Amino acid sequence: MECTLADRDVDRGLRCLMARFPTARAIQLPISGHRDFVTPEGIRVIPAVDFLPALV
Repeated sequence: MECTLADRDVDRGLRCLMARFPTARAIQLPISGHRDFVTPEGIRVIPAVDFLPALV
């Protein structure tokens, strides 16, 4: 899981993780993001405001 301040390109570390461990779950949480999508590598990008309430 990678937390970022805003929407930006998917973190290089997450891309490397998925290349090495394709069955792993990788999530990027932009604090002020608005887009919810899954990259071709299988990395989920979801705004923190949408993801965090599900943990409570």
